Amino acid sequence: MSKDQRRGIVGIVAVLYGLGVAFGPNLVDNDGFWKLWLAIGAFVVGALWLALMVLPWAQARTDRPS
Repeated sequence: MSKDQRRGIVGIVAVLYGLGVAFGPNLVDNDGFWKLWLAIGAFVVGALWLALMVLPWAQARTDRPS
């Protein structure tokens, strides 16, 4: 997977999560669903960022010859 593809995936998921954060309280009156959206969404965005952005970057830095 290319660097741009990884960035695109993380960016799209982060934007969708952000839209939910921005407009969710106006669209959904269920407080339990809202808290679940915040918790799971933050975990998913963070996990994708870590798996698709940070780990490949760190691995590329360690694979480089000195």
